[in-house]
Order: sequence, then C-alpha cells, then structure tokens
Amino acid sequence: MESAGHELRRERVACFELIVWQDDLFEVLVDAETEISASQCDAINAHWQSRTRPFVLLLSCSQPFSYSFEASRRLGNSPMQGMLAVYCPNSVSRLSQEVAIGVNRSEHDHKIVRIFEQRDEAMAWLQLGLEQIRCATRVDVQPAQAAK
Repeated sequence: MESAGHELRRERVACFELIVWQDDLFEVLVDAETEISASQCDAINAHWQSRTRPFVLLLSCSQPFSYSFEASRRLGNSPMQGMLAVYCPNSVSRLSQEVAIGVNRSEHDHKIVRIFEQRDEAMAWLQLGLEQIRCATRVDVQPAQAAK
C-alpha cells in the first residue's frame, strides 16, 4: 500500500510497532520471538482507548510471536476497533492465531476478525470495511430551519 505522498508515521507501544497508514488504518508489528504478556496487552489497549473514531487493524504475523493466555483474553478491548485482519503467511502462524482468536472471542464475541494468507488481500478487505464504517458513522448535519 502506498502512503499517498506523505511519510508514514510509526509509533512504539511496548513490544508493538504501529504503522499509521491512515488516521483510521493501522498495521501492528510485534517484536520477533516475543510472548505478549498481560501488561504489554494493557499498554496497547490503553493506547487505543484514546481513539474517539472507529479504526481498523492489520496484525502482521510475518515474525514469530505468541501470547500468554491472559493476553489472548485481554487483547483488543477498544470499542472503537471496527475490524481486525490477521496476516499469516504460513501455517504455523495461522494455527497460533486461530487459537488466540478463539480465546479472545470468549471475551469479545462482537469482533470482526478474518485471517489472510496474502497481505494485499487483508489490506483490501480492511479498506472495503473502512468505507462501510465511514459511511455508517457519517453524521449529515442539516441546516437549522428558520423560525416562522
């Protein structure tokens, strides 16, 4: 995905590197060989809590990482998170993410999550979903009518 003529912003939260593709589209990279702990999970959740508009995430699983059981349960509790695309380029990362997603859904059954083998397909799915989210949350302000 191109950055539309501007330099990408990158943010660091605990063991996560966040790439800001758009104001409401983020890619999450986890440090290689990390086991995400409950405290690291709390740090990223706190980061997302400040969001006042819906956003979507691409979780890149191109590097190996894992979750503690408690982190699997806690991750992604922001009410503003609209969708999560999980990019798993191999069967090992896919299996790991399927287990984590299953645990997480016991706490957050409303989440819209999909796993992809191709990164471009994941980004396209998120872009389509973002368009729908933006349309659904748009507030059309009508001019006030003059008193008669």
